[in-house]
Amino acid sequence: MWRTIPRLQKWMSFWEETGRRHDLKPDSGFLLGEKAPGVADVVTAVLWSTVTDRFSKIQAILEDTAPRTAALTRRVADPPPLVKLAAEARKDYGDTYCGGQIEASLRKVLDA
Repeated sequence: MWRTIPRLQKWMSFWEETGRRHDLKPDSGFLLGEKAPGVADVVTAVLWSTVTDRFSKIQAILEDTAPRTAALTRRVADPPPLVKLAAEARKDYGDTYCGGQIEASLRKVLDA
């Protein structure tokens, strides 16, 4: 566990630093400094909202390590069509994140 969590935090810090360099704030802005959400923002929101929905420990790590990224994720994932899509995915796949060895590894590390 001790090796994986710092790597995860480092990975999160890439998003946080990118946003910081483009004036991303907890309550405004977008990852690459655009005036409206772009592909990078949608991908960020889908990635982080899905993984944090399935792993509450990762949610806590994201909030501590990359608070701007966490806030961006909430803002971009909040429109009703995306909320509906997330609910449908949850209904279809339950607690499964990605399956296979990656998911098993994440669960092992986070349960340790």
